[in-house]
Amino acid sequence: MGDVRDVLDDDLAVSSCRAVAAAHALEDRGPRRDLIEPHDRSPLLEPPTGHWTAHYASVTASYRSNAHGSHEAAVVLRLNGFARPRYLRESPQNRRTRGRRADERVTSPPVRASLRGSPVTGRPPWRTLAQEARTVAHSVLMAGKPSLALCGRRGRANGPPECPLARNHRAGAFEPLRERATPEDENVTTDAPAYLPPRTVATAPGCLPLVGHSLALLRDPIGVLQSIRPLGDLVEIRLGNLSVYAVNSPALLREMLVTDAVSYEKGRYFQKSRPFLGNGLPNSEGDFHRRQRRLMIPAFHREKLNSYTGVMRLSATTYSEAWTPDSTIDVASEMYAIGSEAVAKALFGSALGNEEVRLIRRWLPTYVHELMRRVVSPVDWLDRLPTPGNRRFRESGTQLRKVVDRLIRERLADGRPRADLLGMLMAARDSDTGEPMSPDQLHDEVMTVMAAGIETASTSLTWLFHEVGSRPDIERRLHAELDEVLGSRPVTFEDLPKLVFTQNLVRETLRLRSPAWILMRQPARPGVVLGGVEIPAETELLFSPLTIHRDPGLYPDPMEFDPDRWLTADPRGWAFLPFGAGPRKCIGDHFALTEMATVVATVAARWRLVPLSEQPPREVPGAVLVPSLLQMSPQPRAAQTRSGGTRSDAGLHLPFPARISPDAARAAAEHLQWPRSFGLLPTDAAAERHARGHYAELAARFHPAATGPDLALGVDQMSWFFCFDDAFDGPAGDDPGQARTVVDVVAAALDQHPAPDAPPLARAFHDLWLRSREGMSPSWCERAAAHWRAYLYGHVQEATNRQSGTLLTVDEYLGLRRDTIGVQPTLDLAERIGHYELPAALFASDTVTALRTLAAEIDSLHNDLYSLSKEESGADPHNLLLILQRTDGADRDDASTSVLGMLHARIARFRSLESELHAPAGMALDRYLRDALHTVMRGPYDWAPRSGRYSTNPL
Repeated sequence: MGDVRDVLDDDLAVSSCRAVAAAHALEDRGPRRDLIEPHDRSPLLEPPTGHWTAHYASVTASYRSNAHGSHEAAVVLRLNGFARPRYLRESPQNRRTRGRRADERVTSPPVRASLRGSPVTGRPPWRTLAQEARTVAHSVLMAGKPSLALCGRRGRANGPPECPLARNHRAGAFEPLRERATPEDENVTTDAPAYLPPRTVATAPGCLPLVGHSLALLRDPIGVLQSIRPLGDLVEIRLGNLSVYAVNSPALLREMLVTDAVSYEKGRYFQKSRPFLGNGLPNSEGDFHRRQRRLMIPAFHREKLNSYTGVMRLSATTYSEAWTPDSTIDVASEMYAIGSEAVAKALFGSALGNEEVRLIRRWLPTYVHELMRRVVSPVDWLDRLPTPGNRRFRESGTQLRKVVDRLIRERLADGRPRADLLGMLMAARDSDTGEPMSPDQLHDEVMTVMAAGIETASTSLTWLFHEVGSRPDIERRLHAELDEVLGSRPVTFEDLPKLVFTQNLVRETLRLRSPAWILMRQPARPGVVLGGVEIPAETELLFSPLTIHRDPGLYPDPMEFDPDRWLTADPRGWAFLPFGAGPRKCIGDHFALTEMATVVATVAARWRLVPLSEQPPREVPGAVLVPSLLQMSPQPRAAQTRSGGTRSDAGLHLPFPARISPDAARAAAEHLQWPRSFGLLPTDAAAERHARGHYAELAARFHPAATGPDLALGVDQMSWFFCFDDAFDGPAGDDPGQARTVVDVVAAALDQHPAPDAPPLARAFHDLWLRSREGMSPSWCERAAAHWRAYLYGHVQEATNRQSGTLLTVDEYLGLRRDTIGVQPTLDLAERIGHYELPAALFASDTVTALRTLAAEIDSLHNDLYSLSKEESGADPHNLLLILQRTDGADRDDASTSVLGMLHARIARFRSLESELHAPAGMALDRYLRDALHTVMRGPYDWAPRSGRYSTNPL
């Protein structure tokens, strides 16, 4: 009696995407209940620390009509969850209530939104009402604070004092919402107020007088659009005196692009391009757009793509055959050349000569880039000045129009039907009037296809080859698929569905590097409502497919290039928008996808494109999202064929994601400073040799979550490892006495400062050890020192075996290599770099010990595959493939097969042990698995093919 029963506080957030999906039940025209389970872990508002809330919403949607032609659509929402209550004020009752368990179930009274209407001519009234009710439901669940704040007293008719929001609601401020608590709710009384904050549009911060956000957008448009996504589904940006709403919600994009597309048009930016591109399909509106789309769709139908594939393949073959092995190519320029010829010849067929192709290649990039600058410029009078850029734009437009007009005139005069794109556009007839396109309209459509088709596909291909060249694991899988499906024959249209990995590469490139990174819309009429907000007339609506594609709520690890996400991902059209969505979706989407897959299959079947710089290209947002200068070296795949029948690790699959630190490029630029400061690299030749090893990249892959000084420590450790290893390539490697002298001096640095005249290896190691143990417990320091001593003195044992010619058994060899591979000190450093520490008991447990052992053996076996040629030339018995050849009489191919089998068996055992770990094992163990064990196995796999360490490796 009189106690506060439940408080649903603002922490109870409901996922907008799932809630709106449930409201879509109205489309079924009948009662239906959809339950939104708490699987969605991306609420709009993260609960505060210690206030984790599991939640769901139940939605009941209904529709009914009566004999008088009146219709009603209704949606009822109820929020449920477990929350830690925050009480409104201190009272004896409240203090007594706190004795209950901390997490309590809370249930809101239902919120009912109902709309009435009469039949709509030409459209089923239920659909109209369903859309309106969806908007209401969307407003309920996606308001600024997407939760219901409720309070009530059991058994009391009056409830707590009414708040201002509740008064506003009762006064009609929130029409058309009708909210009430119903008697069936046993936790609160029937008159307990349920209220929502009014829906508002946030304004992006940093708005300056006169210019608004223009300067920030000019400096970093993608960064600005990413930064405002948390502010709400609609966020206002000011471009001078122009108001632009950024649409951040996939649900609102669906509403704008799909369900209510007729209420929007392309807007002022597309209108500004009309004088240059004419009334082509992207610029046209209304009935004329629908007519043109009907006329053009047959030319881009999937069944027609078969006839274009040969042209695409021939273009890729022609240009790639001109490459010289080990030369330097500008990938963007080469892909543009391939794309220009492919699109132009698909358009004009055999009528297009080399001179026309040359003119298109020369003038189209200038035309498109200058056109985009004009479209987005808020100052039109600058375009009329006699600047070099304006002169280039006018000249490029003149030249392109000459080529297109001449080809169209010749085709019209010829009169014969052709199977190319232009021929199909000319043969198209309006289904209502029977009329063909006019010559002027043909010109506009051809100019649009060239401007849109060439730039988009060529830019995406450039990004794709950058990603493939930077990821040896992806490159190997691509080549393996092409070899399996195509063998030595050229790709055909029928092959494309079989090239699953290739297709997923294309999709992932379009997701992560969306060429059409920004698109616009504008209300087509006054009074358009989007997400419960009336959009003012003349307001531009901006949305970025790029930021949608990088939303972690839609794509896990969005910045990771992961083609395998498409094996299970099935995003709706409004969450994957490289070509837009709805009735204004790019008509050439299937053409572009076919072109990209064909070019990739043709080029990658013959060539590897190797990056010449460790620095990844910058994203340059212009007409499309282009990379900065990207130079690569074409390497014939035939050069990768193994002599002597040696197998590579192409059959090896490591089921751990490839990762690398975001600071990898900076670390690579600075990684020679530390070893040089200690004299480890005494000559320029030694430094150059060291740089070719790309050891900074290996450290960045071992420690992908590290940045700044933490990553620098990992890089320095990796440099020291390889300098120490190189010390045993000389006499010390075969003489156990010399080896022990080297090791004793270094090992002593664990306990005392080396003398000033001590060898560089010892002084550098002491510095490394002092930095490594900072902030770590005595028990960690003790076990890390033990791992270092095992590593160091293992090299003495190797020297002893070399001198005596001892051949170890497989078990003896793996036992020694677990120490000398350096995995244990690397795993220890991962804890130091990550600023955590495994509890001593957990570290020493059987399961964790077995996982560490398996990780070391997997690393060792993979290293043996890559270092075989180097060690074979020196008759080094410390390689398992050589041991198998000498003890079992196996040839190189059989030995490689055996090692691959051992690798797969150990990987399977590792995954099995990992799955046995219980979830409550703790955050430290989770990080140890993810940022230490997984990366110490996967890192060398991705690094080894690029490292000069194995330049003589035949694999």
